[in-house]
Amino acid sequence: SFNDLQPLDGSTIMVLKDVWLDSDLETEGQKLDAIFEKLKEIARHLNEGDEGLEIFNGLGEKLENALKLCLKAGSWGQYFLTKVCDWQGCESKKAPPAASDRTRTTTLQATYPVPVAQNQLPRRYCPKRQYRIIFEEVCEALHDVEQLRDVATALLDSLMFLAGWVHRDISSGNIYAYRFQESGTDKVRGILADLEFAKLFEAERAEGSSDPRTGTAFFMPVEIQRQILFYNPAASRKMPSRVKPKNKEPDNNNNKSSSSSEESSDEEASESDLKRSIGVIHNFEHDMESIFWLLLWILSVRFPPERTAQQERECQRAVSTIFQNTSQCPPEREQIFTCKGALELFLKRWINPDLKLFGHLVWLRTALAVGYLQRAFNFNDLASYAELYHYVSTVLESCRTAAEKLVPGSPGLTPGSVHPAHVIKRKADVGGGDGNKSSSKVGRVEGSTDAASSRTLHQQDPEVSEHEASGQSAKAG
Repeated sequence: SFNDLQPLDGSTIMVLKDVWLDSDLETEGQKLDAIFEKLKEIARHLNEGDEGLEIFNGLGEKLENALKLCLKAGSWGQYFLTKVCDWQGCESKKAPPAASDRTRTTTLQATYPVPVAQNQLPRRYCPKRQYRIIFEEVCEALHDVEQLRDVATALLDSLMFLAGWVHRDISSGNIYAYRFQESGTDKVRGILADLEFAKLFEAERAEGSSDPRTGTAFFMPVEIQRQILFYNPAASRKMPSRVKPKNKEPDNNNNKSSSSSEESSDEEASESDLKRSIGVIHNFEHDMESIFWLLLWILSVRFPPERTAQQERECQRAVSTIFQNTSQCPPEREQIFTCKGALELFLKRWINPDLKLFGHLVWLRTALAVGYLQRAFNFNDLASYAELYHYVSTVLESCRTAAEKLVPGSPGLTPGSVHPAHVIKRKADVGGGDGNKSSSKVGRVEGSTDAASSRTLHQQDPEVSEHEASGQSAKAG
């Protein structure tokens, strides 16, 4: 009975996810099924001898071979949570028309306990439907993972791009490390989950409209926050060398507010180009940029070098100006991505030099910035995204290698004291667009910080009702 909960004999611990979704949206289970069907289609082409698919152009031989091997073997399911069963409840009452005009101002926390004022745009209200799904794997959220090498491994494992889907909410709470044993050896693999915001990427259908600014604010791409494209016909579009860079400490004299690409072009934007630049379509590179911000946050906050008390206070101020829980892009954050010297100075001051990742992170940032420029308005150019995966995967592999070389327990390998519950998962409230939103605050398993994040959100936002945010571990026989 509910008054005397006892595990059944032979039962297995699983994860129950309980959310309230917009009533007209696809569920996470439906999206998982659609992604798997797309991957099956690609696998069928490969097994029939069609090796020249556009999605593999530019990936690089090593990454391309690994992904093709996974697809041909049909083993992509290991990189997603395994759905055991799911259920949809009844629809909530419709909100009165006046509810959509409501606005509010709140004070939220940044990376450290520094108040950040947030003026939110009008909220969109629509009927909700309760949705529950049980997953087989019990995992750790990325912000709970204790080893840097495991963080890098988890970030490397993602197949969303191959399926033609964008996740739109890459964060430390949506990427998991799953631990298992293989031939008596402890293993870790990454799982990309929480697909409420995921959607099939269809650039033509999205043109002329703007998706709402979805995602977790700390790791949200700058274009999505600002709703303005980086593309500028006068900017350089020269991709950095594909050869992995040597680590080089930034020069103190590089802190200049100039473009990260010094070359320029005399090409002018046409009137049609300027018209099409209105509104930003969430694409595959935006997911990759979120990984860049996530890695930068992890290295500076979760795995910091040794610091004095004064240095720690200074770091708190620096990090809190970049990682804020607001859908509005802080100028310091934009400078990190667009201004020469800003990222270099941040890395030199706040990232562990023993990891030797200065050059790699600047290299990745440059590739992403140039990627936006080279693509212009050709959002369906899959090869332009595939090329960037080479840079992302190379940096993550270098991060994992660097972590393995350092002595366990040394600075930069031991998680910092900042509690990851400060990464408050909050969706930007924006009217219009495709309305692909959810009210999802999920507690995963005992010790998981997803539950802590939900409690923190409830304490700061009394308007979130209890029935909109519940999650628990479940015993399934």
